[in-house]
Amino acid sequence: MKEFSRIVVVLTLVCAVSAFVLSYVHKGTKDAIAFQDRLELLKYLEMVLPEHDNEPDKDVKNVSGTIYYLSRLNNTINGICFITSSEKGYNGLMRALVGV
Repeated sequence: MKEFSRIVVVLTLVCAVSAFVLSYVHKGTKDAIAFQDRLELLKYLEMVLPEHDNEPDKDVKNVSGTIYYLSRLNNTINGICFITSSEKGYNGLMRALVGV
């Protein structure tokens, strides 16, 4: 019984230290992760939207839970983009970016 208690205490300490280290690393890298996510979104928006002089990832409209990214040139909307998805993908959810 003593051996079992010692194993439980050691595993609990290992899990607690691992959780602390993981939360510390997450806190230190969340800004860099958010920046890289924004760059990836901008790369895909550049592929779908026409020439624009705004930041389409910040110029958004939310209509019924769907986010529409607006492309503007000379303060006139010249394109709209949104993300749609389908459950019919090979391995689950398949997302697509649609530009109009």
